[in-house]
Amino acid sequence: MTCAHTQSIKGFTLIELIIVLSIVGLLLTVVAPVSMYTLEKSEAKTELLETKQWFKHISYQAYIESQGYQLHLSDHQARLFKQSDLAQPIRQKTFKSLRFTDQNITINTKGIVFPSIIEGFYGEKTWQVDLSEPQLAGVTDEK
Repeated sequence: MTCAHTQSIKGFTLIELIIVLSIVGLLLTVVAPVSMYTLEKSEAKTELLETKQWFKHISYQAYIESQGYQLHLSDHQARLFKQSDLAQPIRQKTFKSLRFTDQNITINTKGIVFPSIIEGFYGEKTWQVDLSEPQLAGVTDEK
């Protein structure tokens, strides 16, 4: 005696799953590079603003302590020296996203920065920071 037990199984076929996964894969190949670029750009902007704050802090510190400083920027590095001792850096900073051309910035005992405009790069974009401005709006992009 055989019992004919028919049961309808509900679910997706293999071809339907393959099609859905293919569509998801195609969408990821389009969206992932755009989101990665946006993330990198955001990190670079954050690092740029933090760096400008650091430069301003050095200027304020020079004024408060009546101590002159020399800031040397080169590639992904910034080295801070006291004017009285240019042989040994008192602080070094390495940047992940930012690059600089070789620049020497002098901060005198009054906290005045010369030259007041610092130039650098993130990715292929050029940017400038105007340290003579009192607010953080001194960051400009150049095309």
